[in-house]
Amino acid sequence: MGLVGILNVRFQPYRLQNSRCWSPTDMRISCLSCHNPHENLVTDTGFYDSRCLRCHPIKGIKESNADSSQQAPACPISPNRCIKCHMPRYEFPGGHYAFTDHDIRIVRPGAPYPG
Repeated sequence: MGLVGILNVRFQPYRLQNSRCWSPTDMRISCLSCHNPHENLVTDTGFYDSRCLRCHPIKGIKESNADSSQQAPACPISPNRCIKCHMPRYEFPGGHYAFTDHDIRIVRPGAPYPG
């Protein structure tokens, strides 16, 4: 479609596939691993922490779906409210709505939007 920059934030599947950890065969990182299509969207950012901990376990926190053969490093900052830092919300000009960026990554304060 030729949408570059902030305009592509609303295409969540595309953004998710940009994530470093994306794998089409790992069901821990898919739309359905975090969202239930039969329920309303959960807006509490803390709700999604357990989904993050499936791949990024914190020492001392046991997750039932953790796969010890495919674990990624834990966040050294906090095991809470992961998406606040790793999936920030953006509003594009004229959009009148903030979209959660599904490109999961380490976001540095003040960093430009990664097109």
